Amino acid sequence: MRFTYTGTDAQGRPAAGEVEAPGLVEAAHRLSSGGLEVVTLSAAEVSAPEPALKEVDAFVFFNRALSQMTRAGLPLPAAVGTIARSAGRGPMAEALGRVEAALRAGSSLEAAMDAEPGVFPAPYRLLVRAGAAAGNLPAVLAAASSHASTTLALRRGVTSALVYPLLALVTCWGVAAFLAVAAMPLYRGLYAGFQQKVPVWLAPAEALMRTPLTPVAALAVAGLAVAVASWALRRTARGESLLWRLPLAGRIARAICAARALGALRVALAARSPLASALPAALAACGGVRWTRAAESAAGRLRDGAGIEDALGALPAWSPRLARSLGAAEKRGRLEEAVRDAAERAAEEAEQATEAFVAAAEPAALVGIGVLVGLMMIAIVSPYFGWLARMTG
Repeated sequence: MRFTYTGTDAQGRPAAGEVEAPGLVEAAHRLSSGGLEVVTLSAAEVSAPEPALKEVDAFVFFNRALSQMTRAGLPLPAAVGTIARSAGRGPMAEALGRVEAALRAGSSLEAAMDAEPGVFPAPYRLLVRAGAAAGNLPAVLAAASSHASTTLALRRGVTSALVYPLLALVTCWGVAAFLAVAAMPLYRGLYAGFQQKVPVWLAPAEALMRTPLTPVAALAVAGLAVAVASWALRRTARGESLLWRLPLAGRIARAICAARALGALRVALAARSPLASALPAALAACGGVRWTRAAESAAGRLRDGAGIEDALGALPAWSPRLARSLGAAEKRGRLEEAVRDAAERAAEEAEQATEAFVAAAEPAALVGIGVLVGLMMIAIVSPYFGWLARMTG
């Protein structure tokens, strides 16, 4: 591909032209290797606008590309501007355009990101600040890209695995709604025509039909209750504690939370950030309510001279075995490597727990659908059997 560039040469004179390279990173590397300070760099061929990337995909792309370009020596304003133009349309590309403008106005990368909290979360900005202060920004961005890719793959794997059980649950809900709204009046008339009482096992549906709420409204209230319960399980300390005690769903939630925390800790360690500041940022990025609240307590132990084993031991529901393993790695001076391996194992555990959950949920969903359909069929034929019994009796 051909790329056009502008910049200044080693003597400070303006320079502009074109360069052939397989991609943007290679083009930036060739120009910087020749002593050119690049100001702008873009593809020479005019192409249709790129479609908008999904926000998580764009975040991964940004970190990976910025890490490679800064390693190649491309100045931050030019690198961010090039990535913004390559990201297509969407909120991420717009935010990167504003970051580029701030960088060209003399702002630091950390300050420019602070102005975009909706795109760059607070824990991520802390890690970038630590990497910039340590002069190790490319390594931090590369680790952040790897962590975001792993988290994205894990999220997509869990979501795709849960699609079938959720569809089965929605089907059960639909059958129950049909039974209460459409079928029950017919069954009531059918039983009345045969001078029989409605069976006990159809009483809940009949009671629902006689409530002041319409059946659709009652089902909507039930759906709202499920949504509130889901929010409480994920966003409150007591709810999270209950969720983590569940046999399969709790195992998935704990493993995902651990994978996020360990991945973020790996990024912080790559930035050469002190463990006492890296651990709270990592725990804040994991999404666990109780771990986030206990982060400062764990950091306090580290500042008082304790090791990572004691600090993690203060966290509720943290694996003691994992804490001992990381503590041993810390004593050997191999903590970063151990954290990386632990993050990978946690991601694998989340995938295995998801597979186990699906293996249990699929038969349960099929049984639930079968029971509902069976009850409807029995409700249809039951009056005829009762009528025949009276005729033959």
